[in-house]
Formats: sequence, C-alpha cells, structure tokens
Amino acid sequence: MLSKLGRWGLLPDAAQPVKQYDIRGERYFAIMGPGGPNDVRLIHEPRMAPTDAPDARSPSR
Repeated sequence: MLSKLGRWGLLPDAAQPVKQYDIRGERYFAIMGPGGPNDVRLIHEPRMAPTDAPDARSPSR
C-alpha cells in the first residue's frame, strides 16, 4: 500500500506530516515516523459499527 501511495505522490512529507485517506469507505492515516522519510506508518481507523455506538438514550455515569 505504501509503495502505491508513494508512486501517486500521496505519502506524507515534512510540509504535510499527516495525510488522511478514504479507501473503500474506510479511513486511513499515513503519518511520518521518527525514522525519517522512509518511516511511514499507515493506520486504519475503523468505522464505528451501529452496535458499537454509544446509546444516546442511556445516561452516562
């Protein structure tokens, strides 16, 4: 995945160290790591399933 993002010029760099992508309806982030330009971390942030959503009707404790 990172090689494809690199070919398309979509990897993070010093000017933009965090980039966000939507891939097939899922959210991903590419973040520059401390190891330099070849240290890129791709993080998947899954969508919250309707059953995982907090119930707005129940009071918080």
